[in-house]
Amino acid sequence: MQRYFFHIEAGDLGLIPDTEGELLYDFEAAHLRAVRIMFATMAAADEVEEDWRGWKLKMTDITGRSRLILLYPSPSHGRKGHRMPTGQQGRIARDK
Repeated sequence: MQRYFFHIEAGDLGLIPDTEGELLYDFEAAHLRAVRIMFATMAAADEVEEDWRGWKLKMTDITGRSRLILLYPSPSHGRKGHRMPTGQQGRIARDK
């Protein structure tokens, strides 16, 4: 098990640091957790129609080394709600 940290670079709002991190089994589990965090952030802010350009989720290890960077998708141009890509939902649900 390894500890991973999930920091959000929120465009003009600045950095939202993860100071605790999470112990996860491997890189694949950490990647899936990062995707879940990104979509949960978007779903929570769905009512305000946030412009996600410039937002990133940066996953680091215990040494601070960057292991993964996810870019938030551009605005959905009138499409309400943010859902995970088809095929990922079932896989992520099994990892809970």
